[in-house]
Amino acid sequence: MADKQKVTLFAPDINCGHCQQHISSDLSKYPGIGAVTASPQTKLVEVEYDPDQVSLESIKSVLWAAGYPAKEMPADAPKAAITF
Repeated sequence: MADKQKVTLFAPDINCGHCQQHISSDLSKYPGIGAVTASPQTKLVEVEYDPDQVSLESIKSVLWAAGYPAKEMPADAPKAAITF
């Protein structure tokens, strides 16, 4: 089993608490998904996952299907610098 990885995705359509719950609920159904956090303030989704069980592309596909298209953020991108 591989080490867990963490990815930060930018999903500009996150607008409220319902969006947060929807994202967390949809992703948590899949094997290999650990902690999921989504923020309407930053429009970021952070996902801990096991790459032996689920791919990053699969995670992005789940988000897209739920109505939240997302792009991967560079690991060194300052999260506080994202503004709208």
